[in-house]
Amino acid sequence: MTSHSLDDDDEISANRNGVERLMRDSLQGLAIDPESQLMLYPDQIDRVDELALTFDDSFGMAKAYCAETFTQAQWEAIFSIDRKLDVMSFGGEEFEEEFWTENGLRSHAAWIEIRALARTALERFGWPCKSPK
Repeated sequence: MTSHSLDDDDEISANRNGVERLMRDSLQGLAIDPESQLMLYPDQIDRVDELALTFDDSFGMAKAYCAETFTQAQWEAIFSIDRKLDVMSFGGEEFEEEFWTENGLRSHAAWIEIRALARTALERFGWPCKSPK
């Protein structure tokens, strides 16, 4: 049997709070307008890919640390974003190279849908729809 102390509870709570902040920031990044999305990352990296990776990282951590703290409606909202990014990724049923370009970020219907899904997720968490920076 493993001992469980208040220090462990504090660490778990701190980790959970940090993951919730990362999820909020990633959802806010996905929800804002395309030009603001591009400004979140430096020019020298693949900014569109980084936008998706930031969400993917926070989603993975949320599954590990927040499995029981998010509501079903919140999970449904973030799973819908994950599914959409999945089908648009290389090897996905709807993969298109244009989706992963800055022009695609500005005008592709799937990015418009992802922004709407992210705004819905933010509403379900009670978080503001604004730039995370």
